[in-house]
Amino acid sequence: MGKKDEVPVGEGQQKHLDDVRREWALQPYTDNLPYDRQRVVSECQFFLMHMAASKFELGKRLMILKEQEDFQTFGKIISDEFQMQKSAAYNYIAFTKKCMDLSKIKTFGEKNWSKVLALLNTCSEEDLKEIEDNGINGQILDEYDGMSVREFKRLLTQYKNKAEKIIGKQVDKLEAKAKKLDMENKELRAVINKDGTPDSFKEAFETAEDLFNRAVFIFTELNLTSVNGDPKLRTKYQNRIKRMHGQFGLHCSDIMGKLNG
Repeated sequence: MGKKDEVPVGEGQQKHLDDVRREWALQPYTDNLPYDRQRVVSECQFFLMHMAASKFELGKRLMILKEQEDFQTFGKIISDEFQMQKSAAYNYIAFTKKCMDLSKIKTFGEKNWSKVLALLNTCSEEDLKEIEDNGINGQILDEYDGMSVREFKRLLTQYKNKAEKIIGKQVDKLEAKAKKLDMENKELRAVINKDGTPDSFKEAFETAEDLFNRAVFIFTELNLTSVNGDPKLRTKYQNRIKRMHGQFGLHCSDIMGKLNG
């Protein structure tokens, strides 16, 4: 029968055919049970929870092997017995160590492992320490026991965004202080451009020394917690401090050389 001779299929018939095809395709996965959305969702939640719990327990045992065996033997067990990459094994160990180091999070995880997995995947180490000490938004972790994993992930995203805004404000304050110091440096250069007499040198030197003391005071009072929680910001300010250290040392050496000359 050619295309011209095909019998048209009505909408109801097409839907029935689609249902039959879907049931046929899903047959190997259903264990011959009728579809029940709530049952399938509950089963997914069960296996998600046990997947995270298994990750924690596996990490514990890999840690035992790592500490009891030498490096080469441990690597051989990982590859031969488990057919696993070393990097994967160390990831399991790192996950377990994080949980063990954070007792409140570990306790929460004993009945909410899937949420703890989301927690560790979303938050920085600084965020985790803050959550360990103070909870999330002032609520201890146990108060989120009844929350779904999806809602908990949304909560963590909101928490992360709030933390990033706080970091941004602190960075703005640091940059404002840096601009203020830059203006004071310009004032210092104006002082140095005087007539070069001992009195003008004394005034310029004391101005520079005062600015240095103020800079040291600001540095000692800086709260580095939020910046340390962001690897990009931490690297940025590490580079700036290295540059400042090098420039200041160079200028001090130059002045010492001129004074000795």
